[in-house]
Amino acid sequence: MIALLGLVACKQSKQQSHSNDDQVFKTKGKAIAQETFGALSKELKAALQRGGVDEAVSYCNVKALPLTKATAQKHQVSIRRTSLNTRNPKNFPNAQEKKILENYQAALEAGKTLGAQLTSLSDGRTMFNAPIFIKPLCLNCHGKVGEQVSEKNYQTIQKLYPNDQATGYKMAELRGMWSIIFHKK
Repeated sequence: MIALLGLVACKQSKQQSHSNDDQVFKTKGKAIAQETFGALSKELKAALQRGGVDEAVSYCNVKALPLTKATAQKHQVSIRRTSLNTRNPKNFPNAQEKKILENYQAALEAGKTLGAQLTSLSDGRTMFNAPIFIKPLCLNCHGKVGEQVSEKNYQTIQKLYPNDQATGYKMAELRGMWSIIFHKK
């Protein structure tokens, strides 16, 4: 009986520890995503003010991945923004990310609220994912061509991203997700 109680207590302790770890990863993941989004948004707003959508798209083409990489190095994680409709082929989702994105889309279509989630990877790392929704600023480059995105600006997008699939969005639609991997320590 004592051994059984000890086993139950040990199992409960591990579950509580796992739950605490999950909360830490979710809190850190949200903070890192917000920091990265804030830095990207600040620079995109400045580029829009300097030279409009052409300047913003050119900025994104050259600086978005290095900015994301710098934030990742600062926090010792891997950070990706990925989508089912990519603009930059370097952001194409891997199989696991694609499944999460499809699940997010299905949940959204079913009227469910989307939130951050964690996945334990086979190599012991933890992946944090959180949805990215279209906001007013996003429509300048990701809205409907001929409406929010002018034909001229779309030509710039096509020049820099010949395989672009990332236009046609409306406010509050699912644009993609953050994919942050916490490395084992």
